[in-house]
Amino acid sequence: MKQTVIKTVFLWLVCFSACDGGDRFSAIKEQLSQATCVRFEFISIIKSDIFDVVDSMAGAAYIAHDGRFNVTIGEDRYLFDMNFLYSYSAENNQVVIEKVQDIDAVSREISFITRLDELYETKTVVSGRLYRLNKKPDEKSDIPDSVTVFIDEDTLQLERLEYYDINEELNVIVIRKQQASGDCDERRFEPVFPDSVERVRL
Repeated sequence: MKQTVIKTVFLWLVCFSACDGGDRFSAIKEQLSQATCVRFEFISIIKSDIFDVVDSMAGAAYIAHDGRFNVTIGEDRYLFDMNFLYSYSAENNQVVIEKVQDIDAVSREISFITRLDELYETKTVVSGRLYRLNKKPDEKSDIPDSVTVFIDEDTLQLERLEYYDINEELNVIVIRKQQASGDCDERRFEPVFPDSVERVRL
């Protein structure tokens, strides 16, 4: 455990030193892609021009390097353990359990935020602040075609992501907290739900 902490601190010091006069976004992408697990706290904002409404909700995401994820948005939860995708609705007290055939495709829908260099080509708009990402031509998964990324160059963290979903609605993800770790809390990927929940298997 002590060695992990020392290694993490060392990587941070190297990262800050190397990026002091250069483009910090590369350092952020590297940190996210190399972490064993990353945790985000965020506000999800969806803006619909058709219905002229703005919907916002607090959420958190715990994403493993191997593709597993545990995402909560409001009181709902989405968990992927590399075998099944669990979609839990608190309002309906129901969890839908789906056997996943295309593991990589499901994983990328969430983990794309930690694999930006792998999946996107980056164009600098304002160095150290604003970037435009376009999905690579050979990438076939259902991740956003393009993403606008704002970063906090002082903390070396993502600040905000903006993209349009398949319904052409603007999604804004405001990152409130970002934490990369050299290990994972495996309990976070266990499909634990209330005893009274209705389980629907597809």
